[in-house]
Order: sequence, then structure tokens, then C-alpha cells
Amino acid sequence: MPESSPETHVIDFRAAEQLLAARDPRGAIRLLDSVISAHPDNTAARLLRARAFFLAAQLRPAELEFQIVLEREPDNAFAHFALARTLERAARPDEALRHFRLAAASTPARSSSRRPASPRTPRATVTGLRRTPPTGRAARTQDRGRWGWSTE
Repeated sequence: MPESSPETHVIDFRAAEQLLAARDPRGAIRLLDSVISAHPDNTAARLLRARAFFLAAQLRPAELEFQIVLEREPDNAFAHFALARTLERAARPDEALRHFRLAAASTPARSSSRRPASPRTPRATVTGLRRTPPTGRAARTQDRGRWGWSTE
């Protein structure tokens, strides 16, 4: 067996990412086991292994890994969301709802994370229950029937 070094762990981590992208979660789990045994505090490796467990439909191990990540990073919105999806998939909707809410609360406000819209950006406005289409070029290119809410 080849010697284990930090470089091989990085290679294994990157290879596990590629295996997940190729929809081979079990192969990713095998690679990540050695990485996590050598670096048990590596949150990124644990999060990747939790995703692999989820994709392999191994819900209990996925739940445990997501919980370990959340113990270390309680404000990790992705981990809350992924744990909620895991619980939802395991037919535990009440527990899932709690983590969906925590994920939403942990997500930064969109207005502070994005640049303000330029005046030329087409925007739809909502007034009461009536939605008005954008003006200008966007109004000419979009089907007006899609903008539909009405109280009438």
C-alpha cells in the first residue's frame, strides 16, 4: 500500500470531488475515508463525505456527518439545508423543517450580497396581488400573459 502523505490526501479529496460529479458516491466515500481518518477535523472532507452518503442513499451516515459539520460550523447554511433534505428523504419532515428554517436564517441577505440593480435592469414590480411586467425592451420581448396575478 502506498504511503499516506498530505499530498495524497489532497489528491484523494480532489478525486472524490470528481467521482461525486460523475455520480459515483461509493467510490468517493472510499477515498474520503482515508482522508478523514488522517484529518478528522477537516470540515470540507466531512461535508463532501456527507454529500456522498446522501447521494448513495445512506441517510443515517449522511445525517451524522452533517451534524458533525454543524457542531463545528453552526452557521453553515448549506449543511443545514442538506441535513434538512436528508431528514426529509428519511420521512422526518418535522425535524427537516427546523433545519430548512435555520438554513434560511443563516443565508446572507440577498440585498447586501449583490450589487444594486442598474436603472436599465428590467424588473417586475408587485403591487398588492397584481404583478406588472417590466417596461422597455423586456416588455416587448416577453409574453405579457406570463405576468398574470390579478384580484379581478
